[in-house]
Parts: sequence; structure tokens; C-alpha cells
Amino acid sequence: MPTMSLSRLLIGFSIFMGVGLIAVIIYLVVIQNEPNYMNISKDDEMYQSIINTQTQANLDWLHEEETSEELHHGSGVTEKQMEIVEYFQVPENTIRFLGVTILANDYDNFYKNFEIEKFNDDLFKVDSFDKSEVIKEMTNQISRNGKLQDIGILKEKASIADNTVEVETVFKYSDIEIVIPLELKMIVDDEHTGTESLYITTSVWDIIGLIEKGTEG
Repeated sequence: MPTMSLSRLLIGFSIFMGVGLIAVIIYLVVIQNEPNYMNISKDDEMYQSIINTQTQANLDWLHEEETSEELHHGSGVTEKQMEIVEYFQVPENTIRFLGVTILANDYDNFYKNFEIEKFNDDLFKVDSFDKSEVIKEMTNQISRNGKLQDIGILKEKASIADNTVEVETVFKYSDIEIVIPLELKMIVDDEHTGTESLYITTSVWDIIGLIEKGTEG
């Protein structure tokens, strides 16, 4: 976790006692005095690199290149793929990518920020045959139809025991700033390679609800 100015790092211990059992949960907390804005942009270097990697992977698959065989059969990951995996093991980067996909109206990658089962639950709460339109509507509601400018970090609490991170973010719009708590969890990407990344497990509809509440009055 990178060092941030005007922040406090706390190490906490929670002790739970049961019948013949004592469990100690260690967690790390970083608190910002002011939001640490990330200056998100659709021209973000890693975002553009990921888009190029996705394009190349599709071309490799079409032309049946050896790199495609490695990717599809799970025999390993390339150096570039591992760079992307490691990027998404940092909470700020997962949240940054969320913001960038929203700014870029990238509906194909927007949903990939979320834990897939949770996202599917959200998706099917809407009675619509065209799920791509539902994803588009989700993105537009979070951006408030293009008013989103940046996302900042106020507080992070990482639990070592269950590989989760609670992040208190600030969504900065052209007319208002809204505090949005997000929960992320380290989840296995590929059973064959064992790679893991952080995914947002907070419901999309809960995020939208907080945004709507923040704009009331």
C-alpha cells in the first residue's frame, strides 16, 4: 500500500472468544484527512494498456497463435497478464479502473470491476431482456449522466483474515461530492494459474441508492 500524505496508519486487533477458541483478527486502517483524489481519466495509461491487451488476445484467438493457446488452456500467464493481475491487487487501482470505465462509457469493462455473482444478482433484479441496456443504465446512473469528474479515497480498512478491504470513497461530481463506502474482496481469477484480483462486492444498486440519497434536497 503506497504511502500517502496527511494520513494515519492504524493497526487494530479484534479478539473474539468462544468455547475453547480465541480468534485474533488483524486489520490495517489508513485514514485520510482529505480525499486523496486519483485524477481519473479515460486516457489512463493502464486502462489503455488493458484495452490493447484485450484487442491483441482477440486477434491471437482468431489467428490461433501460441500465446492464445497459453491463455485459453490456462497453462500460464504472460508477463503482461501478470502485470495486469498485480495491478488489480491494489484497492486504489480497482477503484480507479471503475472510475475510468465509467468516464469512458466502457460498458464491456464496467461490470468486470465487480464480483461476478454479486453483479449477476444485481443484473437480474431488472426485468429486462436486454442486459446490455441494464449495464448501460447502471453506468449512467453512477456517472449521473456524465457529471462524474473524479473519485477520491478517504479511508481504507484491510482485513487480513478474510482478504477484504473496506474503502470509504468520495465520488466527485461537477455539482456535488458524495461519500460512497465500497467493499472489495480478493478473488481467484483463474483456478489453473491461481491468480487473484480485488473485485468490488458492494451491490451496484446500493451504490446508486447512496448517490440518489446524496443528491436529495
